Amino acid sequence: MVQGPTPTAGGNRMPLSEIDTERLLLRPVGPGDAPDLQALAAAEAGEPPDPAGAPFPTADVERWIAEQQAGWQAGTHCTFAARTRAGAFVGVVQLRRSPSAPRAELGFATAPGARRQGYATEACRAVLRFAFEHLRLARVSALCLETNRASVRVLEKLGFRLAARLEPEGAQGAGAAPLLFYVRTCDP
Repeated sequence: MVQGPTPTAGGNRMPLSEIDTERLLLRPVGPGDAPDLQALAAAEAGEPPDPAGAPFPTADVERWIAEQQAGWQAGTHCTFAARTRAGAFVGVVQLRRSPSAPRAELGFATAPGARRQGYATEACRAVLRFAFEHLRLARVSALCLETNRASVRVLEKLGFRLAARLEPEGAQGAGAAPLLFYVRTCDP
């Protein structure tokens, strides 16, 4: 169930909403999520914490959170923190919206301790419903590395179809895994 104000007619501004699922509460990221986001960023990067004890500088995480909050106001993206009903951090789900077209890109990251439990699928399914029903988007796309089998499985469970396999180019792409471009349209 989505709670919060409805989208403004004719505007790009996205509603600040909370989304309840069977096991999760998704809400816009905020300052209270900073420690969990720091840990998630470190896990995604495969890096140990820095010598000061923080995986990534607090100022960088706070700046990222502020950018996400500004994105809600500008109508360019919305980023949800996903937590269990008991309050445990599960991960983040983001829609990066095209203000000039009825489409967005879905991104998600799951905390290591929350993986392989269906949380990513549940959270993304709820955000897709929000995208199609409340934001009235016609299409949502997603990119993931071909080697990220967990993300591929999540996208396929959500009904995304593979639209393209993008090979890395140039010197920076040497040895890198291809990107997979997935698309999901609004159900008729």
